[in-house]
Amino acid sequence: MINRLIIRCDNYSHGCIEGVKLEYYDVHEKQCDYLPLKCMNTGCEVTVLRKDMLAHEKECHFRLVVCRKGCGFPVAADQEQNHSCVAVLKSNMEGMEAMFNKKYKSLSESFSKLQQKVESLQTKLHLHQSSAASRDSANDDRSSYSTGAATPVPDSYGEDEHNSQRTPDSFESP
Repeated sequence: MINRLIIRCDNYSHGCIEGVKLEYYDVHEKQCDYLPLKCMNTGCEVTVLRKDMLAHEKECHFRLVVCRKGCGFPVAADQEQNHSCVAVLKSNMEGMEAMFNKKYKSLSESFSKLQQKVESLQTKLHLHQSSAASRDSANDDRSSYSTGAATPVPDSYGEDEHNSQRTPDSFESP
């Protein structure tokens, strides 16, 4: 029942004469044409009613317009006559150069760190390869001792020493 009460808008002093049901008051307040709003253009301190904001933005001295002298940069409408394209372009180039130098320095530092890592990994790889080559060489030396012809192989058939010197003719066929 209380939500059906009709109340006056807070913007009555600015010209709003609407009586609003309490249940719809929040919606009305957000959309009220008589709500005072501060201009959104940087540097402008004017407060206008919502219903007049569009007209104000079209004539606001602080609104941004595109430079018609040639640089195409945005400039406040009241500064367009005094605007120097050369000064703006020079300032813009200096800003871009500073940003480039900062990025270049950062990339150079990153590159140096990566280069150090690559050199470290190459050193580790070289040490690993040298170590592996040494192991392979040592294994080759050991294998020549174990498979060399100078090492006598025991008779696996248990024959005596003079029988192990037999020639192929002296073997009997089964």
